[in-house]
Amino acid sequence: MTKAASFADSELVTFHNSQGVKARGTLLKLSQNYIVFEIYNPYSIVQLSEVLSDLTITRADKQIYNGKAVVTSIVNTGIILIVSATLSDSYWKSSVDIRSQKDIQKEIEHLISNFDKSQNIDYAFRMNVLAIRSFLSDTKNWLDKLEPSAEKLGIKIDAKFMLSNFKSLFEKASELGTEFHSLVALAKKSDLDDYKVFTQNMLHPFFMSSPFPYRCYNKPLGYAGDYEMMRMIQRENAEGPNLFAKFINVFYTNIPIADSVKNRTANLVKLIEEGIEAAEKKGEEYRSVSIGCGPALEIKQILEKNSHKTKCHFRLLDFNQETLNFAVSQANNSKKNNNYNIEGELNSVHELLKRSVAERDEQEKYDLVYCSGLFDYLSNRVCARLIKLFFSMVKPGGKVFVTNMHSNNYDNYLMELLLEWHLIYRDEAIMSSLAPELGKQRLFTDKTGVNLCLEITK
Repeated sequence: MTKAASFADSELVTFHNSQGVKARGTLLKLSQNYIVFEIYNPYSIVQLSEVLSDLTITRADKQIYNGKAVVTSIVNTGIILIVSATLSDSYWKSSVDIRSQKDIQKEIEHLISNFDKSQNIDYAFRMNVLAIRSFLSDTKNWLDKLEPSAEKLGIKIDAKFMLSNFKSLFEKASELGTEFHSLVALAKKSDLDDYKVFTQNMLHPFFMSSPFPYRCYNKPLGYAGDYEMMRMIQRENAEGPNLFAKFINVFYTNIPIADSVKNRTANLVKLIEEGIEAAEKKGEEYRSVSIGCGPALEIKQILEKNSHKTKCHFRLLDFNQETLNFAVSQANNSKKNNNYNIEGELNSVHELLKRSVAERDEQEKYDLVYCSGLFDYLSNRVCARLIKLFFSMVKPGGKVFVTNMHSNNYDNYLMELLLEWHLIYRDEAIMSSLAPELGKQRLFTDKTGVNLCLEITK
């Protein structure tokens, strides 16, 4: 893809990624809510759903935008990285010369053009979003009236209570969400930006009152899927300042894509415990490493309910220091004896890939190398290289375990259009192509059908 001829050399983009690395790019396309730019890319410095801070757009030596952007797609051509991102209205700076009638007229024409374009949203989709808004408004009014009675009677309305007693409300919300997904799937890709703006304008006042959607959308650590988001999904709590906010929280943390995250942890617990039992029988130490460990809830659960006789070494790797501190501290606090060694390492997958596959201290060292959730944000090429690296790190008989959200799911547009949470979805064929002829492979999904798992035995 070449630079658009309509953009001058002075039209530049600068930003910091979530790890504080500064980068500079060339503008390719710009609208009120969307930007496409290219950057020289010897190494990947941005990832999907990452928040780019201090993003500045300069046109004709004038700064017209300064603030945040969320990465929605990435195309890696080898040397050049083409990045698309969502912009926010609040960060635009006026470049209009109030003394110039020509400048004013040009800006008004641009404003009207954007408005007219936004009115071209499919009628059925518009009606669906308005129906969701009406449903949420009615539900909020009812719950606002119900809440004082519950408090007066001392009734604790938690997630379990809601899922049991408000079942029909959740079913209706799911029905509207399924229709929403089907209508977005019919839209032209070029129209999705307008669909997103309309959806957020209509529905954010309801969804952003709840802790989970709020954190997902605002991404305080600079990227989607951070450790606290994962903990929110698995806490099974009705969280929020009021009953309606709790209802929204319970809804979002119990849709199939969220349930698949819970199942992912359960699968890891089972896999690790099987490995520990096998090591115990052989009288050997058990060693595993988690790449992009997040909260490492699987390790916490294993340590809380077990007291293994064999020594276990759990290595946790993450690129975010706050996440790593939490995961290591939580694991150490869950230990019942001194047979467990928890090692934390601040590192990124891109730094890992710079290491030689033939490094002696990494080769054939682990019983299990797993990466749970990170592939959702990485290209096929990077994922394939990582799997090859992981395979070199496990012992004969050891396992590599990686996961990816399946392309066949009905929650992705609820995540993308409302929460700016974008993933790279894959199916069985693509997942298999990442690791041709490596070991003995087992490819399966969890019971939701959303979480796609690849297990490779050496």
